[in-house]
Amino acid sequence: MGSSGVQFVLSDVDGTLLTSDKVLTDATVDAVRALHDAGIRFTVTSSRPPQGLAMLIEPLAIDVPIGAFNGGLFVDSALRVIDQHPPAVDDATGAAAKVVGVGDDHPRAAAAEVSVGATIGDGGNDTLMFARPGTSIAMGNASDEVKGEATLVTASNDDDGFARAAHELVLPD
Repeated sequence: MGSSGVQFVLSDVDGTLLTSDKVLTDATVDAVRALHDAGIRFTVTSSRPPQGLAMLIEPLAIDVPIGAFNGGLFVDSALRVIDQHPPAVDDATGAAAKVVGVGDDHPRAAAAEVSVGATIGDGGNDTLMFARPGTSIAMGNASDEVKGEATLVTASNDDDGFARAAHELVLPD
């Protein structure tokens, strides 16, 4: 655990870690390295499939589970499936209705919620992460509604907002 009390940072990808041009900046890589150096674990969650997150694993030294498909699929750093929550299917149309995570291990889920010390994102779907205990950080490029759901707001993704949040809001002085 870092001396700031934060144990774990969970970040969205598009609009948060990546710039609008889908670039992972050196400042963001350095910020995640600083989190690791402070003893703070780091991972990502995204609506992307696992293969769309693979490019982040090595530069960000991700060694804990990654949430793909908005938490419908959890993979390890080798992209092996750890757990999955297939979408519910509407019998009338056969179309996916909603992705819902369900599990019977309630103590494990509660422990996971408590261990997440900071979440950071930019979209309406990220506000579900913000509802968990700990610090929630909205990106400067987020809508006013999303910003209103967060504990704190940082700069935009095109202005290294993730790196700024890591250094100014999460890491100890």
